[in-house]
Amino acid sequence: MEEDGIPNHLQISMIRKLTKNDWQEWREIRLEALKKSPDSFLSSFEEEAKTSDNTWAEQLENSIKFGYFINAKIVGCCGLSVEKATKISHTGTLWGMYVKNEARAGGVGLALVNFTKNYAKKSQVKHLYLGCNAENHNAVKLYKKCGFKVYGTRPDYTKIGSKFYDDLLMMCEL
Repeated sequence: MEEDGIPNHLQISMIRKLTKNDWQEWREIRLEALKKSPDSFLSSFEEEAKTSDNTWAEQLENSIKFGYFINAKIVGCCGLSVEKATKISHTGTLWGMYVKNEARAGGVGLALVNFTKNYAKKSQVKHLYLGCNAENHNAVKLYKKCGFKVYGTRPDYTKIGSKFYDDLLMMCEL
């Protein structure tokens, strides 16, 4: 994918953990995700658009979120939650996955999921979980390609307007 007229072979791409200094980029991509793919997230654009600037920065300081950058512009993101309770500290959850339309089909999603899996494994996570809208066939295909398997379904888990969506429960052993 050509970005800003820069040929693919000259583009600089990287994935890194977001810090509180990235709060504006985080806010921008998170709100875009909620607006463009409302059926893929449990939160809504309307809810998160009210979030203060300080809270956006605090979110990054107190959690694990990754950004995929091409030429210093964020084009994808996802979060990782690692359980703290001793009995389940070997488990984690991948959440908030989103890739901008112009960066899709270029391997960004695949790279983000695999980066998150590797980070989780280094954090002693043995089982990585996620929930995915059953109608988001591209996401389900990506997660399966990355080694996730469906182990259950939550019927009518989310509701947008009058439409209900099933949620697939997926797990990957690291």
